[in-house]
Amino acid sequence: MQIGIIAEGQSDQIAIEAIVQSYLNNKDIILDPLQPKEGESGGWPLVIKYCKSKDFKEALPYNEGLIIIHIDCDVLKGDGLPNDCVMQFNNLSNEETFEMVRQKFIEFITPEIFKTVEDKIVFAIAIDSIECWFLPIYYNQKSKQNKTTGCLNTLNTELVKKEGFYIDEKDEAKYRTISKHYFERKMIDRCYKTNESFKLFIDDFKRAFDNYEE
Repeated sequence: MQIGIIAEGQSDQIAIEAIVQSYLNNKDIILDPLQPKEGESGGWPLVIKYCKSKDFKEALPYNEGLIIIHIDCDVLKGDGLPNDCVMQFNNLSNEETFEMVRQKFIEFITPEIFKTVEDKIVFAIAIDSIECWFLPIYYNQKSKQNKTTGCLNTLNTELVKKEGFYIDEKDEAKYRTISKHYFERKMIDRCYKTNESFKLFIDDFKRAFDNYEE
């Protein structure tokens, strides 16, 4: 089975790959980094640019597997965003935030094309960032496990104690160390039960995977 990943960076791809491998109980499954390619630069603007690209849209109907699209919601809150990226998340639930960003990406892909391929598209919309998904690994308190703001600082507090490092940049080796915890299936279940953003991703992946299997 082919699974392509469009993500902000290679560190995000590392985390998503570990989650998918554990969820499918198949550590040999190969995930294809569509954006960024290995050794290339990343960033959220390139995720959007890729989803808007003519090459991507034309290739979508012929892709035989699933495609995971990742974005961190915090990047969509800043100043100076392009007009078509501006979103207001104030007072929205996690489900509503997920759906708002999902609809925005459908616009980027175009509704007509998306309708023909929606069964194979999976949205990994991290609220507020993918670092929030790591919190259940290191915290037992429900209030920390389901945080959606300030996750990097909260994560770093425990990383220093338990891993001997903290994240100050997108260091792939550090993200690989953290992501290894996902290889325990019970950790996937723990994150699913305690982090709503993580659950939304897994539910969307399960929907697409079940359709693929049929």
